[in-house]
Amino acid sequence: MWLRAALAVRAARVAARDGLSPEEALRELRAREECERRRYREFYQIDLADLGRYHVIIDTAAWSAQEIVDALLPLTRRFQPERLGRPS
Repeated sequence: MWLRAALAVRAARVAARDGLSPEEALRELRAREECERRRYREFYQIDLADLGRYHVIIDTAAWSAQEIVDALLPLTRRFQPERLGRPS
């Protein structure tokens, strides 16, 4: 599962949560994302921009945290190891 939102939406959320200006939050997000992209590519050979590996992608921009949880709970039950033929 991949949860995404536009960079501006995420920056506004981070700014509100951490008491930053929107510009500071945007700079921090960009720096963190670049660091994560490099690390995942280097250590795991994973391209974080490739969303093809995910079964479910949700744009969280217009959803509350509770709405996202409510949408994902039934889906997580479908992907439990026992249902996929794997031991837990």
